[in-house]
Amino acid sequence: MVVRRTKKNNNPSRKSKKKVQSYYYTDYLPTFFDSKNYLKGLNVSSRPINWGMGLEHEVQFFHINKSETGSADLSKSNIIFDSQESTCFLTRDTKETGPCCKMRKKCYHKNNLTRKHYSKSPPLITPADKKFLNEIPWELTGRQQKGCKPSTVILNRIPILMPEFVTTNHKNRSIESLWDELIYQENKFVELHMKNPHTQKKVKQYGEIRQLPFGTISNVKVPIRPTIGKDDYEFEETDYVDYLGSYHVTMTLPCHDDISNEDFIELHRNFGKQVQMIEPLLIASFFSPDPRSVGDGGSKIEGSFRVMSTGWGNFGGSDLRKLDKGIGRYANIESNWRKKLNFKDSKALKDCNKQVYIDEPNAIGIMSSDFRTFGFNFTEKCPGKECPKVSGAPMIFPNGVELRIFDHFNSYHIIDLIRILVYIAENSRVVECEKFIYNNTTWNQTLRDIMKEGWNTIITESYLNLLRKNLNMKLDIKDGNAYEVLKVLVDELFKKHKNGFYPKMMMEKKYKEPPMLPGVNRFAWQISFNKQYGEQFKALLIKTIKKGESISRKNFENVFYKEFPKIKWQEDVEDVLYTFEARPYKMLRFKKDKGKIIKIFRKN
Repeated sequence: MVVRRTKKNNNPSRKSKKKVQSYYYTDYLPTFFDSKNYLKGLNVSSRPINWGMGLEHEVQFFHINKSETGSADLSKSNIIFDSQESTCFLTRDTKETGPCCKMRKKCYHKNNLTRKHYSKSPPLITPADKKFLNEIPWELTGRQQKGCKPSTVILNRIPILMPEFVTTNHKNRSIESLWDELIYQENKFVELHMKNPHTQKKVKQYGEIRQLPFGTISNVKVPIRPTIGKDDYEFEETDYVDYLGSYHVTMTLPCHDDISNEDFIELHRNFGKQVQMIEPLLIASFFSPDPRSVGDGGSKIEGSFRVMSTGWGNFGGSDLRKLDKGIGRYANIESNWRKKLNFKDSKALKDCNKQVYIDEPNAIGIMSSDFRTFGFNFTEKCPGKECPKVSGAPMIFPNGVELRIFDHFNSYHIIDLIRILVYIAENSRVVECEKFIYNNTTWNQTLRDIMKEGWNTIITESYLNLLRKNLNMKLDIKDGNAYEVLKVLVDELFKKHKNGFYPKMMMEKKYKEPPMLPGVNRFAWQISFNKQYGEQFKALLIKTIKKGESISRKNFENVFYKEFPKIKWQEDVEDVLYTFEARPYKMLRFKKDKGKIIKIFRKN
């Protein structure tokens, strides 16, 4: 209970003090403000904070093969679905840039073999659905470059265009709503194609239509077009090796509307510097190797096939010191990390880069940038193919940056990637990154190592210290591989910034766990190995190690190299062992020293 004091105060000094206190603020305001006109003409209204984000996902679709048990067999899911032809049939969009005719020598609907199917069929979708399909852009895979000699072909592309899904309203959207919209668009796309009776027949015979969970595939089976009206596919003689799509993430970081352009640029520059710092590690989770890098003697790319062989998504390709001047789709700085890498599959790209000049702002060759700036020009003098959007325009508020590095992976995981980017952005808000990476020996060598060895590359203390100093992070790990280090980094970012200013604004959910890291790089290599050698190695393993027993690395290699020649497999021994640690086998566990496997235990 609160007791009210009733004793009368007869102290005159205390009365006087109360009187002074009572008039203090009314006397203070005119004395220190009104007479000096501090409030005159000053805008004291609230300053709104805005941000922007958009997602783009270009992706090929495949028929998903079914195994004898009825489950999906991704190792045999290599028949591509021509979604462009099916879209033509559904929409009848016969414009030169529409799905019926774009990049076609003869439009689908004009082919003598299929013309009758287009003339008789009634509308199968609603006007709203037709509008949805007609607004989808179409993109090429592979890489060709005019001016390259002796051939313009850098990577022989799959001769089927892929749809690109682009989120809409970008302003002040939560990352969850953007993810939901992207998933919705992709699912709706497949559902609409299932209204095509010709597609229904192909799905019944060859499997449902889905995106693959990795970004590069070999032995792609391309149906001879047109396929409309045929009960079965006939296939081209050429089997393709190509990448299957990519992601672009556009971000304008949260800021006040009255921010100076100088501060706006610096805000995004520091964010970009921190992303570039960790680009080598991101390969371990979100990028796909060359499927042929199994038992190849170290000659094929185990990092990102797309980045290494085509030059798209080029790591460190944007000199952020020149962000204010604008950066287009092509690099404005030489990629020093590429200099000591001699993959056969990147030779055409490297040779062509010396021959061709690209007419785009500040470009120095045909390698792409990793960050792009953009502006808008609504006049008739707008340059480029994206008008009114202008690629490489000088950076001006409120136009942020487009991050262009990511290979395709299943879009289910895009929410985890965006969360990581937001946590990095928050880190960049409170921590200044001191260094640029372009000429940093440690960064360049780490990226080379991961391109050669993939997700399980052992990360040096030198690179860890580079990250610790520039990101202000502890990174409590030693002798970890690239995937393990990325996980430690992401977990620490989450703990530090889960309640940060940017995450609170840009995320609807209050997450209790750090982002999940998809093991795309590991999974993609392992599925290629299992397809070719899985049963052979399993038999060797069962013969060599009994359940519950162990073997030293040295003794295991003596047995292994009798069936798998050392000259081809020396670089892949640990990759093979890790394959049998993972699903579907889960047969092994290991003892390690300095990150390397030294003893192998068989569990089952």
